[in-house]
Amino acid sequence: GGLRIQSTINSEIQETAEKLFKNKVEELRVKMGDQLNGGMLSVDVPTGGIRACIGGYDFRQSQFNRAFRAVRQIGSSFKPIIYTVALQNGASFDSLEIDEPLEVPLDGEKVWKPRNWTNRFDGMMTLARAISCSNNIVTVKTFLKFGHKMVIDLAKRFGYHRGLSPYPSLALGIAEATVEENVAAFNIFANNGVYVKPYLIEWVKDEWGNRLWENDSESRRVLDSKISSQMAN
Repeated sequence: GGLRIQSTINSEIQETAEKLFKNKVEELRVKMGDQLNGGMLSVDVPTGGIRACIGGYDFRQSQFNRAFRAVRQIGSSFKPIIYTVALQNGASFDSLEIDEPLEVPLDGEKVWKPRNWTNRFDGMMTLARAISCSNNIVTVKTFLKFGHKMVIDLAKRFGYHRGLSPYPSLALGIAEATVEENVAAFNIFANNGVYVKPYLIEWVKDEWGNRLWENDSESRRVLDSKISSQMAN
């Protein structure tokens, strides 16, 4: 119909992303099987404009767009939320906590015993070390110290809204999100504490050059810039 549509995609970044994504999936498929797939987004930090978008390994095999539609538990990528809450409530990355065996009573007679991915305990460490090596025990302890309410409230401001159950396992990422939602959340740290919603289309014009539609980016401040700077560092 003569419409002109301007996307946010950068062809060079897109081409590079496709090569890197393909190589990584092939590497992982050797270990995890040929059904492994995924999605990938690269966004412009201040605007949220999507510079590269990959919805899966091979469009001919599957047209399902995993960047926008696939919902998965986000695991350790939820941990920065826990440490952000800690910083907001008087802790610092120099604060000390002990990595040790932990038992958390649940409903009834059940006891939850989280473990580290290394299957060892490293004793006293700073919160900075705990987040940098993705320590589970210190993260759960920090979650228990500040409580699920503050964590869930902040997670919602980050754009997470699925699987935010008030259980200690939330600290280890039982929340669910799409790739788009997770990228938008992480971008807050890069963008001085401001959330911007990722988008793909800049504008639409008719055949005469009249602008019919223009993107109006959603943005909001989520964190104080000092907190986001500490987290980014």
